[in-house]
Amino acid sequence: MSSTQIETIENRNLLGLINTLNALASNELWDVSQIERLLYHFDLKGSDVEEFVHPNSRQYHRQTIFKNEKFEVLIMTWLPGQKSRPHDHANSLCAVKVLRGSAIEDQFEIAPDGFVERVDSTELAQEEIIVSKDASVHALRNSASSDSPLVTLHVYCPPLGNFRCFEERRSTEDVPQIKIGPTPKHTNVLVIGGGFSGSIVAANLLNRSRDFKGDKLTVTVAERRGKIGTGVAYGTPTEEHLLNVPANRMSAWPDRPDDFSTWAFNNKGSSDPKGFLPRKWYGEYIRETLLRVANERYENARLSLVLDEVVRVQRDPNGTWDVQFASGQSQTADALVLAIGHRPPSDPFAGIWLGPRTRYIADPWNAGSLHGIGSRDTVIALGSGLTAIDVVLSLFTESDVHSVTLLSRRGLLPKVHAGTPPRDMSDVLMPLLAKSESLKLIDIVRAIRKTIKAQPETKDGWQRVIDGVRPFTSAIWQTLNDLERQKFLSRLRPYWEVHRHRMPPEVNRRLNDWLLKGQLRLIAADVNLVTANHHAVEISLNRKLGSIRNERITADWVINCTGPQPSNSATANPVIASLIGTGIVRSDSLNLGLLTADDGRPLDSERRAVENLWILGTLRKPQYWESTAVPELREQAAQVCNVIYQFLKNHQTQTSG
Repeated sequence: MSSTQIETIENRNLLGLINTLNALASNELWDVSQIERLLYHFDLKGSDVEEFVHPNSRQYHRQTIFKNEKFEVLIMTWLPGQKSRPHDHANSLCAVKVLRGSAIEDQFEIAPDGFVERVDSTELAQEEIIVSKDASVHALRNSASSDSPLVTLHVYCPPLGNFRCFEERRSTEDVPQIKIGPTPKHTNVLVIGGGFSGSIVAANLLNRSRDFKGDKLTVTVAERRGKIGTGVAYGTPTEEHLLNVPANRMSAWPDRPDDFSTWAFNNKGSSDPKGFLPRKWYGEYIRETLLRVANERYENARLSLVLDEVVRVQRDPNGTWDVQFASGQSQTADALVLAIGHRPPSDPFAGIWLGPRTRYIADPWNAGSLHGIGSRDTVIALGSGLTAIDVVLSLFTESDVHSVTLLSRRGLLPKVHAGTPPRDMSDVLMPLLAKSESLKLIDIVRAIRKTIKAQPETKDGWQRVIDGVRPFTSAIWQTLNDLERQKFLSRLRPYWEVHRHRMPPEVNRRLNDWLLKGQLRLIAADVNLVTANHHAVEISLNRKLGSIRNERITADWVINCTGPQPSNSATANPVIASLIGTGIVRSDSLNLGLLTADDGRPLDSERRAVENLWILGTLRKPQYWESTAVPELREQAAQVCNVIYQFLKNHQTQTSG
């Protein structure tokens, strides 16, 4: 559509803007100057969008007006002092018009240590428009001194997807100089994934750098999100989301059990080493741990951070790895570590959802995804595990919703931590493990149940038994054959998960309070059909219990809380796609992760261990099953570090000789 055609449009309201954007979308024409002219032409005022203005005292509000696969239009409401987190817009064109009040746009630069620092602030007056399509990092806010709400119109073409949120440096005063090396063209070790696993294996490598002979060790960590150390698990911005393990068991170092609880006391004033602390704090701890080690070992090693997505890896003729980033830059590496975590959840409504999805939140961990849910709205959350519990906490404490319905096939909630020491299960499990190939899942289940029944008559006896099983979980998994493992996944897994992955007592108390008040309810049912419009969603379901089996329930919103998916398929992750396509890695038969040798190297298409490539974290579930929690991952990181150092030592000898 030409500028002349735009000028002749008579309908200058919100609907006219959406219709014109639809016309442009059909031709896939997104031009900065063109979108800017459109916003000026459709001279929208605050009064034109009054029905979409929803102040929320807890957070700024995002109201989706229209969304398809080509673009989205939103109205955002900001009370004085409310602001967004520093973020980019991925590959989307971003247009903003101030409809009421005045906004402040903060511009940031990414520092070498991964934090962002504010470099400029600009006031945007009422009716002012900004349009951009670049990789810059910015944030919007309503000044704390403002005396009125701020209302802004936003257009994103295409809709915002996996954009990055960054961590602003808390203060520029008295900050020690963080010694981070520049991004090299060649690195000794490149770690793909900067969550817990990637950060801790990098910290282990740097810590061992005095053993490295020759030039300084170089370690590069590549993270597609905007922050190092947090990943999805610890990247939550809210302190309502707690660790489900006490602080004194969450140290990053196997030989320093009090490291995290000491950090929490020194930095947050937490004096309870057995407390369940905010996951946000833990993400800060992991990031600071990595940066502190980089500083301490700067004379022997260099750490560089790349906040970019790796889109392809391939082996060079000389045996090193060529790594390509989304930005176009590349690196070569002597050794590669895949510490890739989970990917977003799959679509549980594929083929049964009718109507628009403007009232559907596909991934609750996307930044700002819950900000459109208003006070007194009703919500249906699909799933009742720990993801759903986190969402419930956010909805009641930040959005002040009217009610939440948890909908899952079995209607199971996570059990509660008891704080009691584990029972030593050696006497029960070691004789069973000695059976080796003849071990059956039913043998393990019967032994655990019998032990629980034999416990003293206390309400937390079963917790002690389940916690006592944990040190043997990987050994049990490795002893079971594929048929027995499949039985576990199809029949027992949901029940094991709610007993093994429990919630803190204080979270349980809050859930029970909401359940008693009727604000929260739990339904065990299968979903048959979903019918939606732009205002509400209706779900037809088949209850598992009760006299009424077929039922229809409605809500303002539906949130997918079914949990993340593994990153072991070509469609889930571009790095895995490039490795699977060349036969370098292969998924397991149960689709849990990647096949690996005992030292963490992946097995190729002919089941041979691949040289100078290591797998860490959740992708090793086929071998260990327990490969997501801190105690197991920190041990993996230390072990992988040892074998990488042996490889680097041999590699140096070969290249120098």
